[in-house]
Amino acid sequence: DRKIELQSKKFEALKLFKLYISKSLFKKNKNIKLKEICQCKTSNISMLDIENDDGIYPIYGANGEIKKISSFQYEKDYLAIIKDGAGVGKNFVCNNNSSIIGTLNALIPYNMPIYYFKELISNIDFNKYIVGSGIPHIYFNDYSNEKVCKHDEETICKANKLFKNITYKINLEEEKLNKLQKIKKGLMQNMFV
Repeated sequence: DRKIELQSKKFEALKLFKLYISKSLFKKNKNIKLKEICQCKTSNISMLDIENDDGIYPIYGANGEIKKISSFQYEKDYLAIIKDGAGVGKNFVCNNNSSIIGTLNALIPYNMPIYYFKELISNIDFNKYIVGSGIPHIYFNDYSNEKVCKHDEETICKANKLFKNITYKINLEEEKLNKLQKIKKGLMQNMFV
């Protein structure tokens, strides 16, 4: 329990550190519209379309990678953003040569590294763009005019490297936490066998 508690604190501290850096970096004057630095692509792939499709290219849904299929939609790294449903506005990095299902949109940056772009997007409050009372939706046409802060090339490169490294470290620490929780669960089950 103590190890899990310490690992959890370490994991949360890293997330707060990343958030602090992101908020500090992107709080200055917002000087460009989102639609000027990226394009939005939609997908018409449904779960039924990929049911019997097996391959080597990942396809993503709202909770991450669903499976591997035989083709891909996007050659470059991009952000998948949930456009409708409970997680509307949540976004995550998708690697090149991959696809998304129809509940997501792909935000593809123009000549901008993906981890910098991810943090830039994470500073947008998508709640103000939600429409629909039954199933919440967001539309690129609505949030594409959001002004964001874009830095000079040197700052972008340095920030991208920093955010990539921090993200990698956060993922490692989360993996360690999950393993510790599994070990505890296994030990608890063995106690009562």
